[in-house]
Amino acid sequence: MPKLVAVEDMLNNVNQALRGAGFETVSLDSGSAGVGAIVISGQDQNFLGMHDSEGKVPVISAEGRSADEVVQMVRDRII
Repeated sequence: MPKLVAVEDMLNNVNQALRGAGFETVSLDSGSAGVGAIVISGQDQNFLGMHDSEGKVPVISAEGRSADEVVQMVRDRII
């Protein structure tokens, strides 16, 4: 079963790269219930008050990173 990742709408290249790597993606606008990670553009580092900590969904900033780098970060966090 693929891992579910919420991706900010403006990150089309990251969304495509994640799908190509076997992840299932949903729009961040549709909510983050049940996702293993959230990928944001980086414009708001503390999106919805979430951050990396025990019991929280990891929020990964795509700012300054290639789509492949973001995919690797997602793999490192949720696999």
